Amino acid sequence: MLQRTVRRQNVQIGKRRWRPIAIALLPVLGIALLYLLLPDPGPRIRDLPILDTELYPIVGSLRAPGFSIPLVPGASSSSSDGRAAQLGRKLFHSSDLTPNGDMSCASCHASPTPLTVARPTLPQLVNLRFAHWFGSSGDTDSVGAATLAALEDPTHMASSRLFIVKQMLGPWRRDYEAVFGNLPGELLDPDALPSAGLPAPPPLQWEVNVAAAGLASMGDSHLLDSIISKAIGEHLAPALELSRRAFDRAPPPPGWVAAYEKMSPAHIAAVNQVYANVGVAIGSYLRGLVAFDSAFDRFADRWRENIPAAAALGDGFTDHELIGLKLFVGPGKCLSCHSGATLTDQKFHNSGLSQLGETIMGGRAVGSVRALTNPFNCIGPFGQKLRREASDCADITTLNTEDIRNLGAFKTPSLRNLAHRQRFMHDQRFTTLETTLAYYNELTDRAAIGQRDPALHPLGFTGEELEALAAFLNSLSSSVRDLNGVRH
Repeated sequence: MLQRTVRRQNVQIGKRRWRPIAIALLPVLGIALLYLLLPDPGPRIRDLPILDTELYPIVGSLRAPGFSIPLVPGASSSSSDGRAAQLGRKLFHSSDLTPNGDMSCASCHASPTPLTVARPTLPQLVNLRFAHWFGSSGDTDSVGAATLAALEDPTHMASSRLFIVKQMLGPWRRDYEAVFGNLPGELLDPDALPSAGLPAPPPLQWEVNVAAAGLASMGDSHLLDSIISKAIGEHLAPALELSRRAFDRAPPPPGWVAAYEKMSPAHIAAVNQVYANVGVAIGSYLRGLVAFDSAFDRFADRWRENIPAAAALGDGFTDHELIGLKLFVGPGKCLSCHSGATLTDQKFHNSGLSQLGETIMGGRAVGSVRALTNPFNCIGPFGQKLRREASDCADITTLNTEDIRNLGAFKTPSLRNLAHRQRFMHDQRFTTLETTLAYYNELTDRAAIGQRDPALHPLGFTGEELEALAAFLNSLSSSVRDLNGVRH
């Protein structure tokens, strides 16, 4: 009896000793079982069967033909373009164009020397000479017209046409007349002009079919409920309320529009002429800023058709960047939108981003209407001068403002100089390149308005592949070169 009791106690002691060990081993056994049951995750970087003979012409297309143009300075400082660019650079960096005198164009857009600025939230203004449309929605069709729009935009420079023209009549008169000749006679008495003023923005809205498609495709149910409730309360069609919100902009300060409209037609014409020349000057300067000397470009220059790509590696473009390039042109299919020397197809696409805030981001559906009604567009009286080149204005004359595919579509951004950017996407919602790539890797959002471009599909890259892709994209950044002969 005593022996059985002792044996029972020994067994119980043994069980107590092994119980914590068994509990500790359970998670390990579970993980091991999962490892055996789950499918093989495969290689962290997939096999990329892209031959050098296939890759070589693609690399050439991303390096040229754009590179051959900016290598040759476009204007000497003694030419009319060169003098305009000299004035444009001064105006771009001056705070004299805003009533408060607290900011300049360079305050938000990185300056070529140095690359650091007070508010580095907007991209560098480089390679604009190759663009067809300006702004993420394509509101304008020339660098000069885009400049003029930004100067008067309440969310940008918040200045006014009359204030800027009076600056040309006052402290900037000598600089202005050295480029554009004598000021119009109607403006020789600056005291006769109001201190500030601008024209009223034209009433804009979508065509019925565009507004209806936008309403039907709204991706945010709470915002949609708000639009419908507002429309019912004011006895409006919901589509009209959506259209009104899409074109809504902050109003100018009280009295600015009235002051402008009180001027005579001759004074208004003279004011617009001088204001357009301000856009010509700043646009001439910006058209001369290019960035085509990146690590990728130097790799492309070293690579010759009869040698392997690996022999051209080095100087910031290693095997890691080469893998990223192959992912870019291969499984990523990024060339469908990011092509050419500036790595953009110059078109507009709906990337499927969800709603951010209460603003209706109509994209190209809004931008096309604004571009067509902009008085400084190509077909306007100052259009050819602002473009700085002869044009048949086909971009603006063939514009289709009723294409519902434009809803929520934004311009494909250039991938040049991404390393200098601190915000990404049209609404600047992402703060790093990595988070931007993570979005495209999954594409799980529901479009805020319109339909996501059917050509877009989740990348489905591994973490290592995303790192290689980011390395390639960062290799596209370079210093900025000014081709106008402007001294910095």
